[in-house]
Amino acid sequence: MQYRTEALRRGDLVVTVSATGNLQPTNQVDVGSELSGTIEAVFVDDNDVVTKDQVLARLDTTKLQNQLTQSRASLKAARRAWLEAAASVEEARANLARLRRRGGALRRQGAVAGRSRRGERDAHAQRGRRGERGRRGEPVARGRGRGRDQPSSCPRSVRR
Repeated sequence: MQYRTEALRRGDLVVTVSATGNLQPTNQVDVGSELSGTIEAVFVDDNDVVTKDQVLARLDTTKLQNQLTQSRASLKAARRAWLEAAASVEEARANLARLRRRGGALRRQGAVAGRSRRGERDAHAQRGRRGERGRRGEPVARGRGRGRDQPSSCPRSVRR
């Protein structure tokens, strides 16, 4: 081996390396998003140094905004329907209370006998045995053996 010596001087040192193969990064990070969609803008290039919390890209949020608007409208309609249903329940409760008070007052006055449907049917059959006629002039039913096709003045709600 042969060596060459020279005097010391200041200058640039040039080193050339030649090799074949694949380069591997020292650090590699996969970047992902919680949302999917179209990317509207990218704020970094390959090999840029990035910092924590730096915005790398911006998604097009038009579809998301439309979905949000539609969801808010659906929520508003559901709340409105709920309020209407709650008002209907309150109205029905008030009507029930009013009818119960009215029925109790009528019973106390003796205006309502408080008979059941069976009692009404039995009273109607008894009138038929006495030969009475109904509202339309037809004979009333005579007992429980009457068929459904025979006329009767008994209200439909009382018939079996």
